[in-house]
Amino acid sequence: MSTTRAADNDLAGRWHAKRRKLRKGTHSCWACKRRKEKCVYEAHVRPDTCINCQRRGAECISQEFDMDDTDRRGATLVSSEYNNDPKSTASTSSVVVENTNHHSSLRQEATLGEKNARLGAHPSFPSLPTVSIPENASTGVNKFSQLNRALWEALPSRKDREIIVTASDRVFSVFVGSLTISHERMREGNPVSPESLLHPPQLPTHPVLTARYMLHLASLLHHLRPDTNPGMKQLSEPPRVIMARIFDAATRLVTIQDRLLASVEGVECAMLESMHKANLGEFRPSWKANRRAMLLAQSLGLHRSKYRTMPNQLDPDSKAEPRLMWFRIVYYDRQLSLLLGLPQGSTDRSMATEAALASDTPSGRLERMQCVLTGKILENVESEERAIDFALTQSLDKELQKAAAGVPSRWWLTPNLEDSSHDALALFLDDRRLSTQMSHFNLLNKLHLPYMLLSSTEYEYQYSKIACVNASREVLSRFVALRRFSQITFTCRIADFMALMAAMTLLLAHLDSHRRPSQADNLLAHSYLSDRAMIEQARDNMEEANRLTADPLSARGAEVLARLLAIEAEAASGHTVRAESVRVQTADAQSSQQEKGEETVATSSAYIPYFGIIMFPREAMNRIGQQSGDPLHDPAPPDSAEPGHTEVFQHQRIHQPSSSAPVIYPGDSKSIVDPAVLVPHNGGCERPESVRVTATRKLR
Repeated sequence: MSTTRAADNDLAGRWHAKRRKLRKGTHSCWACKRRKEKCVYEAHVRPDTCINCQRRGAECISQEFDMDDTDRRGATLVSSEYNNDPKSTASTSSVVVENTNHHSSLRQEATLGEKNARLGAHPSFPSLPTVSIPENASTGVNKFSQLNRALWEALPSRKDREIIVTASDRVFSVFVGSLTISHERMREGNPVSPESLLHPPQLPTHPVLTARYMLHLASLLHHLRPDTNPGMKQLSEPPRVIMARIFDAATRLVTIQDRLLASVEGVECAMLESMHKANLGEFRPSWKANRRAMLLAQSLGLHRSKYRTMPNQLDPDSKAEPRLMWFRIVYYDRQLSLLLGLPQGSTDRSMATEAALASDTPSGRLERMQCVLTGKILENVESEERAIDFALTQSLDKELQKAAAGVPSRWWLTPNLEDSSHDALALFLDDRRLSTQMSHFNLLNKLHLPYMLLSSTEYEYQYSKIACVNASREVLSRFVALRRFSQITFTCRIADFMALMAAMTLLLAHLDSHRRPSQADNLLAHSYLSDRAMIEQARDNMEEANRLTADPLSARGAEVLARLLAIEAEAASGHTVRAESVRVQTADAQSSQQEKGEETVATSSAYIPYFGIIMFPREAMNRIGQQSGDPLHDPAPPDSAEPGHTEVFQHQRIHQPSSSAPVIYPGDSKSIVDPAVLVPHNGGCERPESVRVTATRKLR
């Protein structure tokens, strides 16, 4: 700060700033006036700087100086402070930052931002400055000075950065580094460390590097919680508010500017944006951001095995591996596409060539094979014929078995994350191992799910049912282990949805078994109690995650599981009326009914991409709604339910008068939780009746 004060004195003498005549009683500085804040000075601390400016680390300038002078003066002082070099003021004094008061509205949004952050979303800051990028601007400090300063305005003070870094561990940096660096190379050293976040990129620099720094900082803040890190309570603002502000600034000022992102670091920024949105539970926005990263990577030629020209890199010290980045982008795109019922962005399979597999670790080889197999499953479910090809399913099943055999048998043991908590890299590798295991069994579940509830006693479909049940158990056991270690991890949002799908699959299998009159035919009877215990534990974990972070996805998942558990408990005790009314219907069939004015027996449902709509009886919904005291509202179902992707099941329909009831759909709206949300749907009857599930696809 002494450097800043020296620069202040030097500039004051050079500009001969004219003093303005103030009205009697005017004591606030320009910053507090713009922010409409009370300006208070503490004589025993710094009598020349108000408390607000001290907290922001900003220069406190009295209103007795002319506004134009203070704007020019503030712009130069900002540059001087960023570069920590008093000589830099002379070279940048002619650069004026327009709309310098945009940060005031960011501060005014703090209360709203904190509230939205607790709800799992980041606030929108409408007053970020509109920064134009000249087409023919000269290179150097003047080209991006305005944009860089706008980014700097959103950053927390150095004191806050020191608090954040002190409270952090090295786990986050390994997760962030894994986007661009292989696991083997990370053993040599990770360029992203908590200490590196103390010092933003020095001006002059490309704004993409500044945005990358801000996205790293936002990822770190998401990883930290004040209740587990007491030092975070010393921040001048709630950490979620800081996180939302810097993320919003980086994305709105940089990552939407395609001309700025034509570099490896630009692709990395899009990947970081996608990862952060996924951690917030915003899967569709995350999918869109990752798809943008894919397009940027293709424009740079990262998808080619041999580059025609070397990709542009802004950071000379970067250790990023472009081919690995391409693999990460494609893998994540296919994961989210399968989860959301959306088409994949690339059919590339080069990540699983013999050379690529030979150069990777056993865990990495399994990830590469999973990427290829996920693409094949998506190709099958997206085909226009939409025929159930069990031969293809068997072929993909054998490929999954072959991929699983490519790693040692002991690798499949569920890792104990507590054992590796002392070593950041070891903890990351165990977490990735656990997540890869969950992805493998989730893929197996997705592969056989269309056949699980088919009304057939043939061996093939019994095999699919057993495969789904076993895969669901494996997913749930690992989800419980993941949540036992920490309530917030970098993979928890997708893991939450995998666990929800596994729990629903397992409950549907048990409901189907309860319908059988003979216990001799119930292959799941002896595992019933342990299965239910795992599902209840998964529900409790989701409820706890919602309690800690107000995460809507966890709340909705816990609510759906509570509904199915209540119905299943009745069926287990011999009361199968409501169990028989739980059924699967295609979204296409439901749309056809709505057009014809027909209504289904069930009154509440859960839409599963590439599977169907699970229908619930209305009595269960009303009973649980009364217990929770949370009445359901009655908006219209969103258009984003994507019914065309789930023509797998159809049941005989019973015509009934319509009545209001809830249904679960995926959607994009802020009021909708993606991928499962509660919105009502008209349909139902006084007494549910049994409906038989039949296949609609042509069997090969």
